[in-house]
Amino acid sequence: WWFMILIVTAMYTANLAAFLTVTRMENGINSISDLISQHEVKWGTVNGTNAEILLAAAKSPELEEVFKRMDRVGTVNEGFSRARNDEYIFFYGGAIVTYMANSKPCNLQIIGEQLFSFGYAFGFPPHSPYLETFNAALLTLSEQNELDALWKKWSKGDCASKSKTTKSSSLNLANIYG
Repeated sequence: WWFMILIVTAMYTANLAAFLTVTRMENGINSISDLISQHEVKWGTVNGTNAEILLAAAKSPELEEVFKRMDRVGTVNEGFSRARNDEYIFFYGGAIVTYMANSKPCNLQIIGEQLFSFGYAFGFPPHSPYLETFNAALLTLSEQNELDALWKKWSKGDCASKSKTTKSSSLNLANIYG
């Protein structure tokens, strides 16, 4: 049952963190149609990541166009840098999005709902002497709600006083699904 707690905790963390991140823009892109019909704002994700693979497999004509016109970046840091400094929408998933959006200079906004959901895991070699110790420590942390406390601490960041979600978000998951 400790393994189940680890899986549930990992899924919970992944579900909270998987968002789209964009800079605050004045132009008001409200749907995928708006995104692909304009030519001022570029968008993309990191080459070879799950986000790129899932967009490549999309069957919707609009998402196929999003994938075709993506301006890919080489690293996560490059994607966040472009989102902070340029007219660029960065598609990415995971806890890193929440952390970066809540880090100074507080000029990123997370909008929409979860786009992709992936769990986290730790790999150990067969018969590792650390496996039981690691599992016991994770179980203890989970039972004491320390994992939730750590998530709240690290996801809150420097930008907690600024609202990160708005009712008039520019692009959300409902628009992506078509």
